[in-house]
Amino acid sequence: MHARSMGYALVALSLGIVSPAPATTATIAPSASCAQGLYIIDGTNSGPEQNNLMSHLYQWASARPGGCALVKRYYSGISQWLGDGVDWIVADAVRDICSDAVGAPDGTMPVRIIGLIGFSRGAVAAVTVANRVRQGGCGRPLPAQIAFVGLIDPVRTLVSHLDGTLAPGVPRTIQIVKEQYFSVMPEHLALRTFLIRNVPAVVVPGIGHGDMNCIKPVSAPVEARITAEAEQAGFAFGPHVRRGQCVAGPGSMRRFVTKLSPGVLR
Repeated sequence: MHARSMGYALVALSLGIVSPAPATTATIAPSASCAQGLYIIDGTNSGPEQNNLMSHLYQWASARPGGCALVKRYYSGISQWLGDGVDWIVADAVRDICSDAVGAPDGTMPVRIIGLIGFSRGAVAAVTVANRVRQGGCGRPLPAQIAFVGLIDPVRTLVSHLDGTLAPGVPRTIQIVKEQYFSVMPEHLALRTFLIRNVPAVVVPGIGHGDMNCIKPVSAPVEARITAEAEQAGFAFGPHVRRGQCVAGPGSMRRFVTKLSPGVLR
């Protein structure tokens, strides 16, 4: 076990917290040729209890018509107290992608088309995951392609050791960012958008960093653009059923050391 991961595990044990697997939904398809995997990494101090856009994207993602399989995974954001915990999330996501590309004993079709979506520091994590998977991180040739990387307002503070450039070759990419001068809270000074290189940027005016991950009228352009780009890459989203507006909340150690069990998203 990596030294950092061992440290996090000890923290979890000391708090009496058991870390379940990431939230996962899998459907079985008659053909593996179009089996998809969608991996969503949330931002700092963010989780589904805040009813935010990233957890909604996880809920809305659906199998494409025609019998294609879909495996989808969601990773809660890191705690701001321990920013380097992002290494754990990156390692988990790489491991999951490598495993999903092989398939599962229960008959789940191996993933062949991969998409990644990340918000804030989770966006920088998503870039790092994509690069590692494509640069031999699975330890063997991967019979799958990363077809889409979608980034929402990347932030590199506390995670500057992660990749700031997406390696060329992903067929469809986008990063949606706020206006650099727009700020409604002092903490946005620490959340200065970091533009990931090799990914085209689209500026959404008049909206702050936190609201970009919210289910609110003001954030509708972010939701519309990220889903449209993912759909152009071949992913599908069912009805956008909103479960109220997102709520802000302080980060918690529990959210940092665990990832969702399927029953949490309902």
